Amino acid sequence: MLVVALLATSGVVVATAPPAQAAGDQHGAGQVVLNPGGGTASDGRDGLRIVLNASAHRMGVPAPAASDQIWFANSVQYCCLTGAGPHLNVGGTLFGESGASGGGSSWTSVTVVGTSGAAAKGLPSTTGDATAHLRYTAVKNGRTYTVDRRVAYTFPNHFFRDTYTFTIPAGNTDPVRFYSGGDTSPGSGTEGFGVGLTSPVRSVISVNPGSGKLVGQREVPGSKPFDGATSGPFDSPYDTVAEGGNVGFAVAASEHDTGFMTQWNLGSRPGTRVRAQETFVGFQGTSMSAAFRASEVAAGAPVLLDLSVLNSTRTEVSGLGYTFTLPAGMEIAGGERTSNCGGSLSPNGRTVTLTGGRVPLADNCVVSVPVSAPAGTYTIGRSAVSGLAVATNGVGSATLTVTAPSTPVLPPAPPTTPAPEAPAPSAPGAPTGLTTAPERSAVLVSWRAPATGSPAERYRVTADPGSASCDTTGLSCVLGGVAGTSYTYTVTPYGAGGVAGTPATVRTSVAVEAPQIPESAPETPLTLTTDRGPITKASPGEAITVIGDGFLPFSTVTIVIHSTPTTLGQVTTDADGTFSQAVVVPPGLEVGEHSLVAYGVDPDGEPHLLRMDVTVAAAEASAEPADGSLPMTGQNVQPVTYVAVASGLLAVGFLLILGGRTRRRPEHRL
Repeated sequence: MLVVALLATSGVVVATAPPAQAAGDQHGAGQVVLNPGGGTASDGRDGLRIVLNASAHRMGVPAPAASDQIWFANSVQYCCLTGAGPHLNVGGTLFGESGASGGGSSWTSVTVVGTSGAAAKGLPSTTGDATAHLRYTAVKNGRTYTVDRRVAYTFPNHFFRDTYTFTIPAGNTDPVRFYSGGDTSPGSGTEGFGVGLTSPVRSVISVNPGSGKLVGQREVPGSKPFDGATSGPFDSPYDTVAEGGNVGFAVAASEHDTGFMTQWNLGSRPGTRVRAQETFVGFQGTSMSAAFRASEVAAGAPVLLDLSVLNSTRTEVSGLGYTFTLPAGMEIAGGERTSNCGGSLSPNGRTVTLTGGRVPLADNCVVSVPVSAPAGTYTIGRSAVSGLAVATNGVGSATLTVTAPSTPVLPPAPPTTPAPEAPAPSAPGAPTGLTTAPERSAVLVSWRAPATGSPAERYRVTADPGSASCDTTGLSCVLGGVAGTSYTYTVTPYGAGGVAGTPATVRTSVAVEAPQIPESAPETPLTLTTDRGPITKASPGEAITVIGDGFLPFSTVTIVIHSTPTTLGQVTTDADGTFSQAVVVPPGLEVGEHSLVAYGVDPDGEPHLLRMDVTVAAAEASAEPADGSLPMTGQNVQPVTYVAVASGLLAVGFLLILGGRTRRRPEHRL
């Protein structure tokens, strides 16, 4: 039974329905509303009203029970009986209350841990900054998986940040994946098209031309990039999410019933993972935003400032111009300034000026400049922009904290009357129960707290042979390993005052294995480029220096060329997880399409790979090198340096475009 309700405050007709029969359980926690007096002004000046763990169709919040909802400019952004929200999949068992979980699965519990600022259980008229902390649990096979969600909103921004802390319990062996998203309705309308961006961070967006509004999710600089991100027909990824698969990277540019889904692969190893993303809402058109690449830097250290202009229309925009003024005390630093906006760019002192720029249809352009400042707190916002042409000012409030160098603390002067000496802190005893679990390119070392001596406050683990080490307050850590090597690990506890306790050692029973190589090249958003720009062609016998980052320090990386996988070399990463390795394209490699892939593990010990697709052409005649150097072909050929960019700095543009197809509207869809 459908019920059509006219919201008196908005004039928007919203289809409502009875609560879902399976999921949609608030678990007694009740809904939480951030900036509850906002989201109603037609021009967006009162920001967003953010509803978490919503009460279904109550108090002016059209949303399925226990889902998310966002009010902006007197309209809602999520739709119907499934809505949108967080999902956790543990070994093929899905937990959640909305989106792909709307058909039957449910969290084991939901708890509101705390709120601050303008946050409430009801809908009072207060506005302002707000935070909320919700805890979702999922129990499978007697083990409890925990998702701590911290939501932070700064008034009157048109975006908010989710920071998730995932805790995978001891004894788990199932792959764990997290998904966020569901059924979107930008501006209370369900039909629209998708937009995908890859710079300055990956973003997926649903745009509704009828309402003139959009909603999307994006990565946060410094957090782990998405392992999947789609914008297309709302239920397209639902089966994949339910099975715990990879949603991939895809955007449907044709008209469809809108939705989006993002994904992080958390692996199977017990422990904690921290990830962050932002959800944003806006008006369709051309809009400018700005953000720092970090939230905190040391005094004098440069940090990139990204000035992005999104064109969410289907017409190219030209004549773009603006001046952006940095906060007092902050200046443009030395280093590379980049822009794909065209026109003329003039960074100077405290200002960045662009004239005559252009933005492609359904895309964005980005100006990135390094900035630096002395110690202090620096905030940018709408007032930093002047002379803006052919775009609206969507710059929200963003803060950069610049820390001062540490100052040595001088010891106090000795007292005239000697004070009695305090007893020296006692040392912790030796850790117990040490175990190792050698894996591919990594070793998991675990232990129990000392049973004797003072309590241990932290631990340091070192490897022999090699330089791998880690410091932790927990009872396990992952260290990089070289394939074919066995290790002895020393775990040293430290008590109060940094007093070292009794160390304990353990040796691996088997050697570390090399990364596993599949028959075909896997999909990945992480690509390769060169010092001459993107390269799409290679020649048999060509010498290539491959450079990669984002790997576990002191771990093995295997470099392979597909289609028939051929190993070109192995290398051990350095202390910051990067490598540089010379390889040669096999002289007898078949002409055609191939993929160059670097396989390894990330700092969590989970699979990490970088890929570049190339077309191999027939080899040209070449002279034999007389000096023993690597063979090269073609005229004046130089070794090519390929850079694996694992931080998400990819070329701006569309993701894989899904061909439009007619979908039968699901029965649960209004």
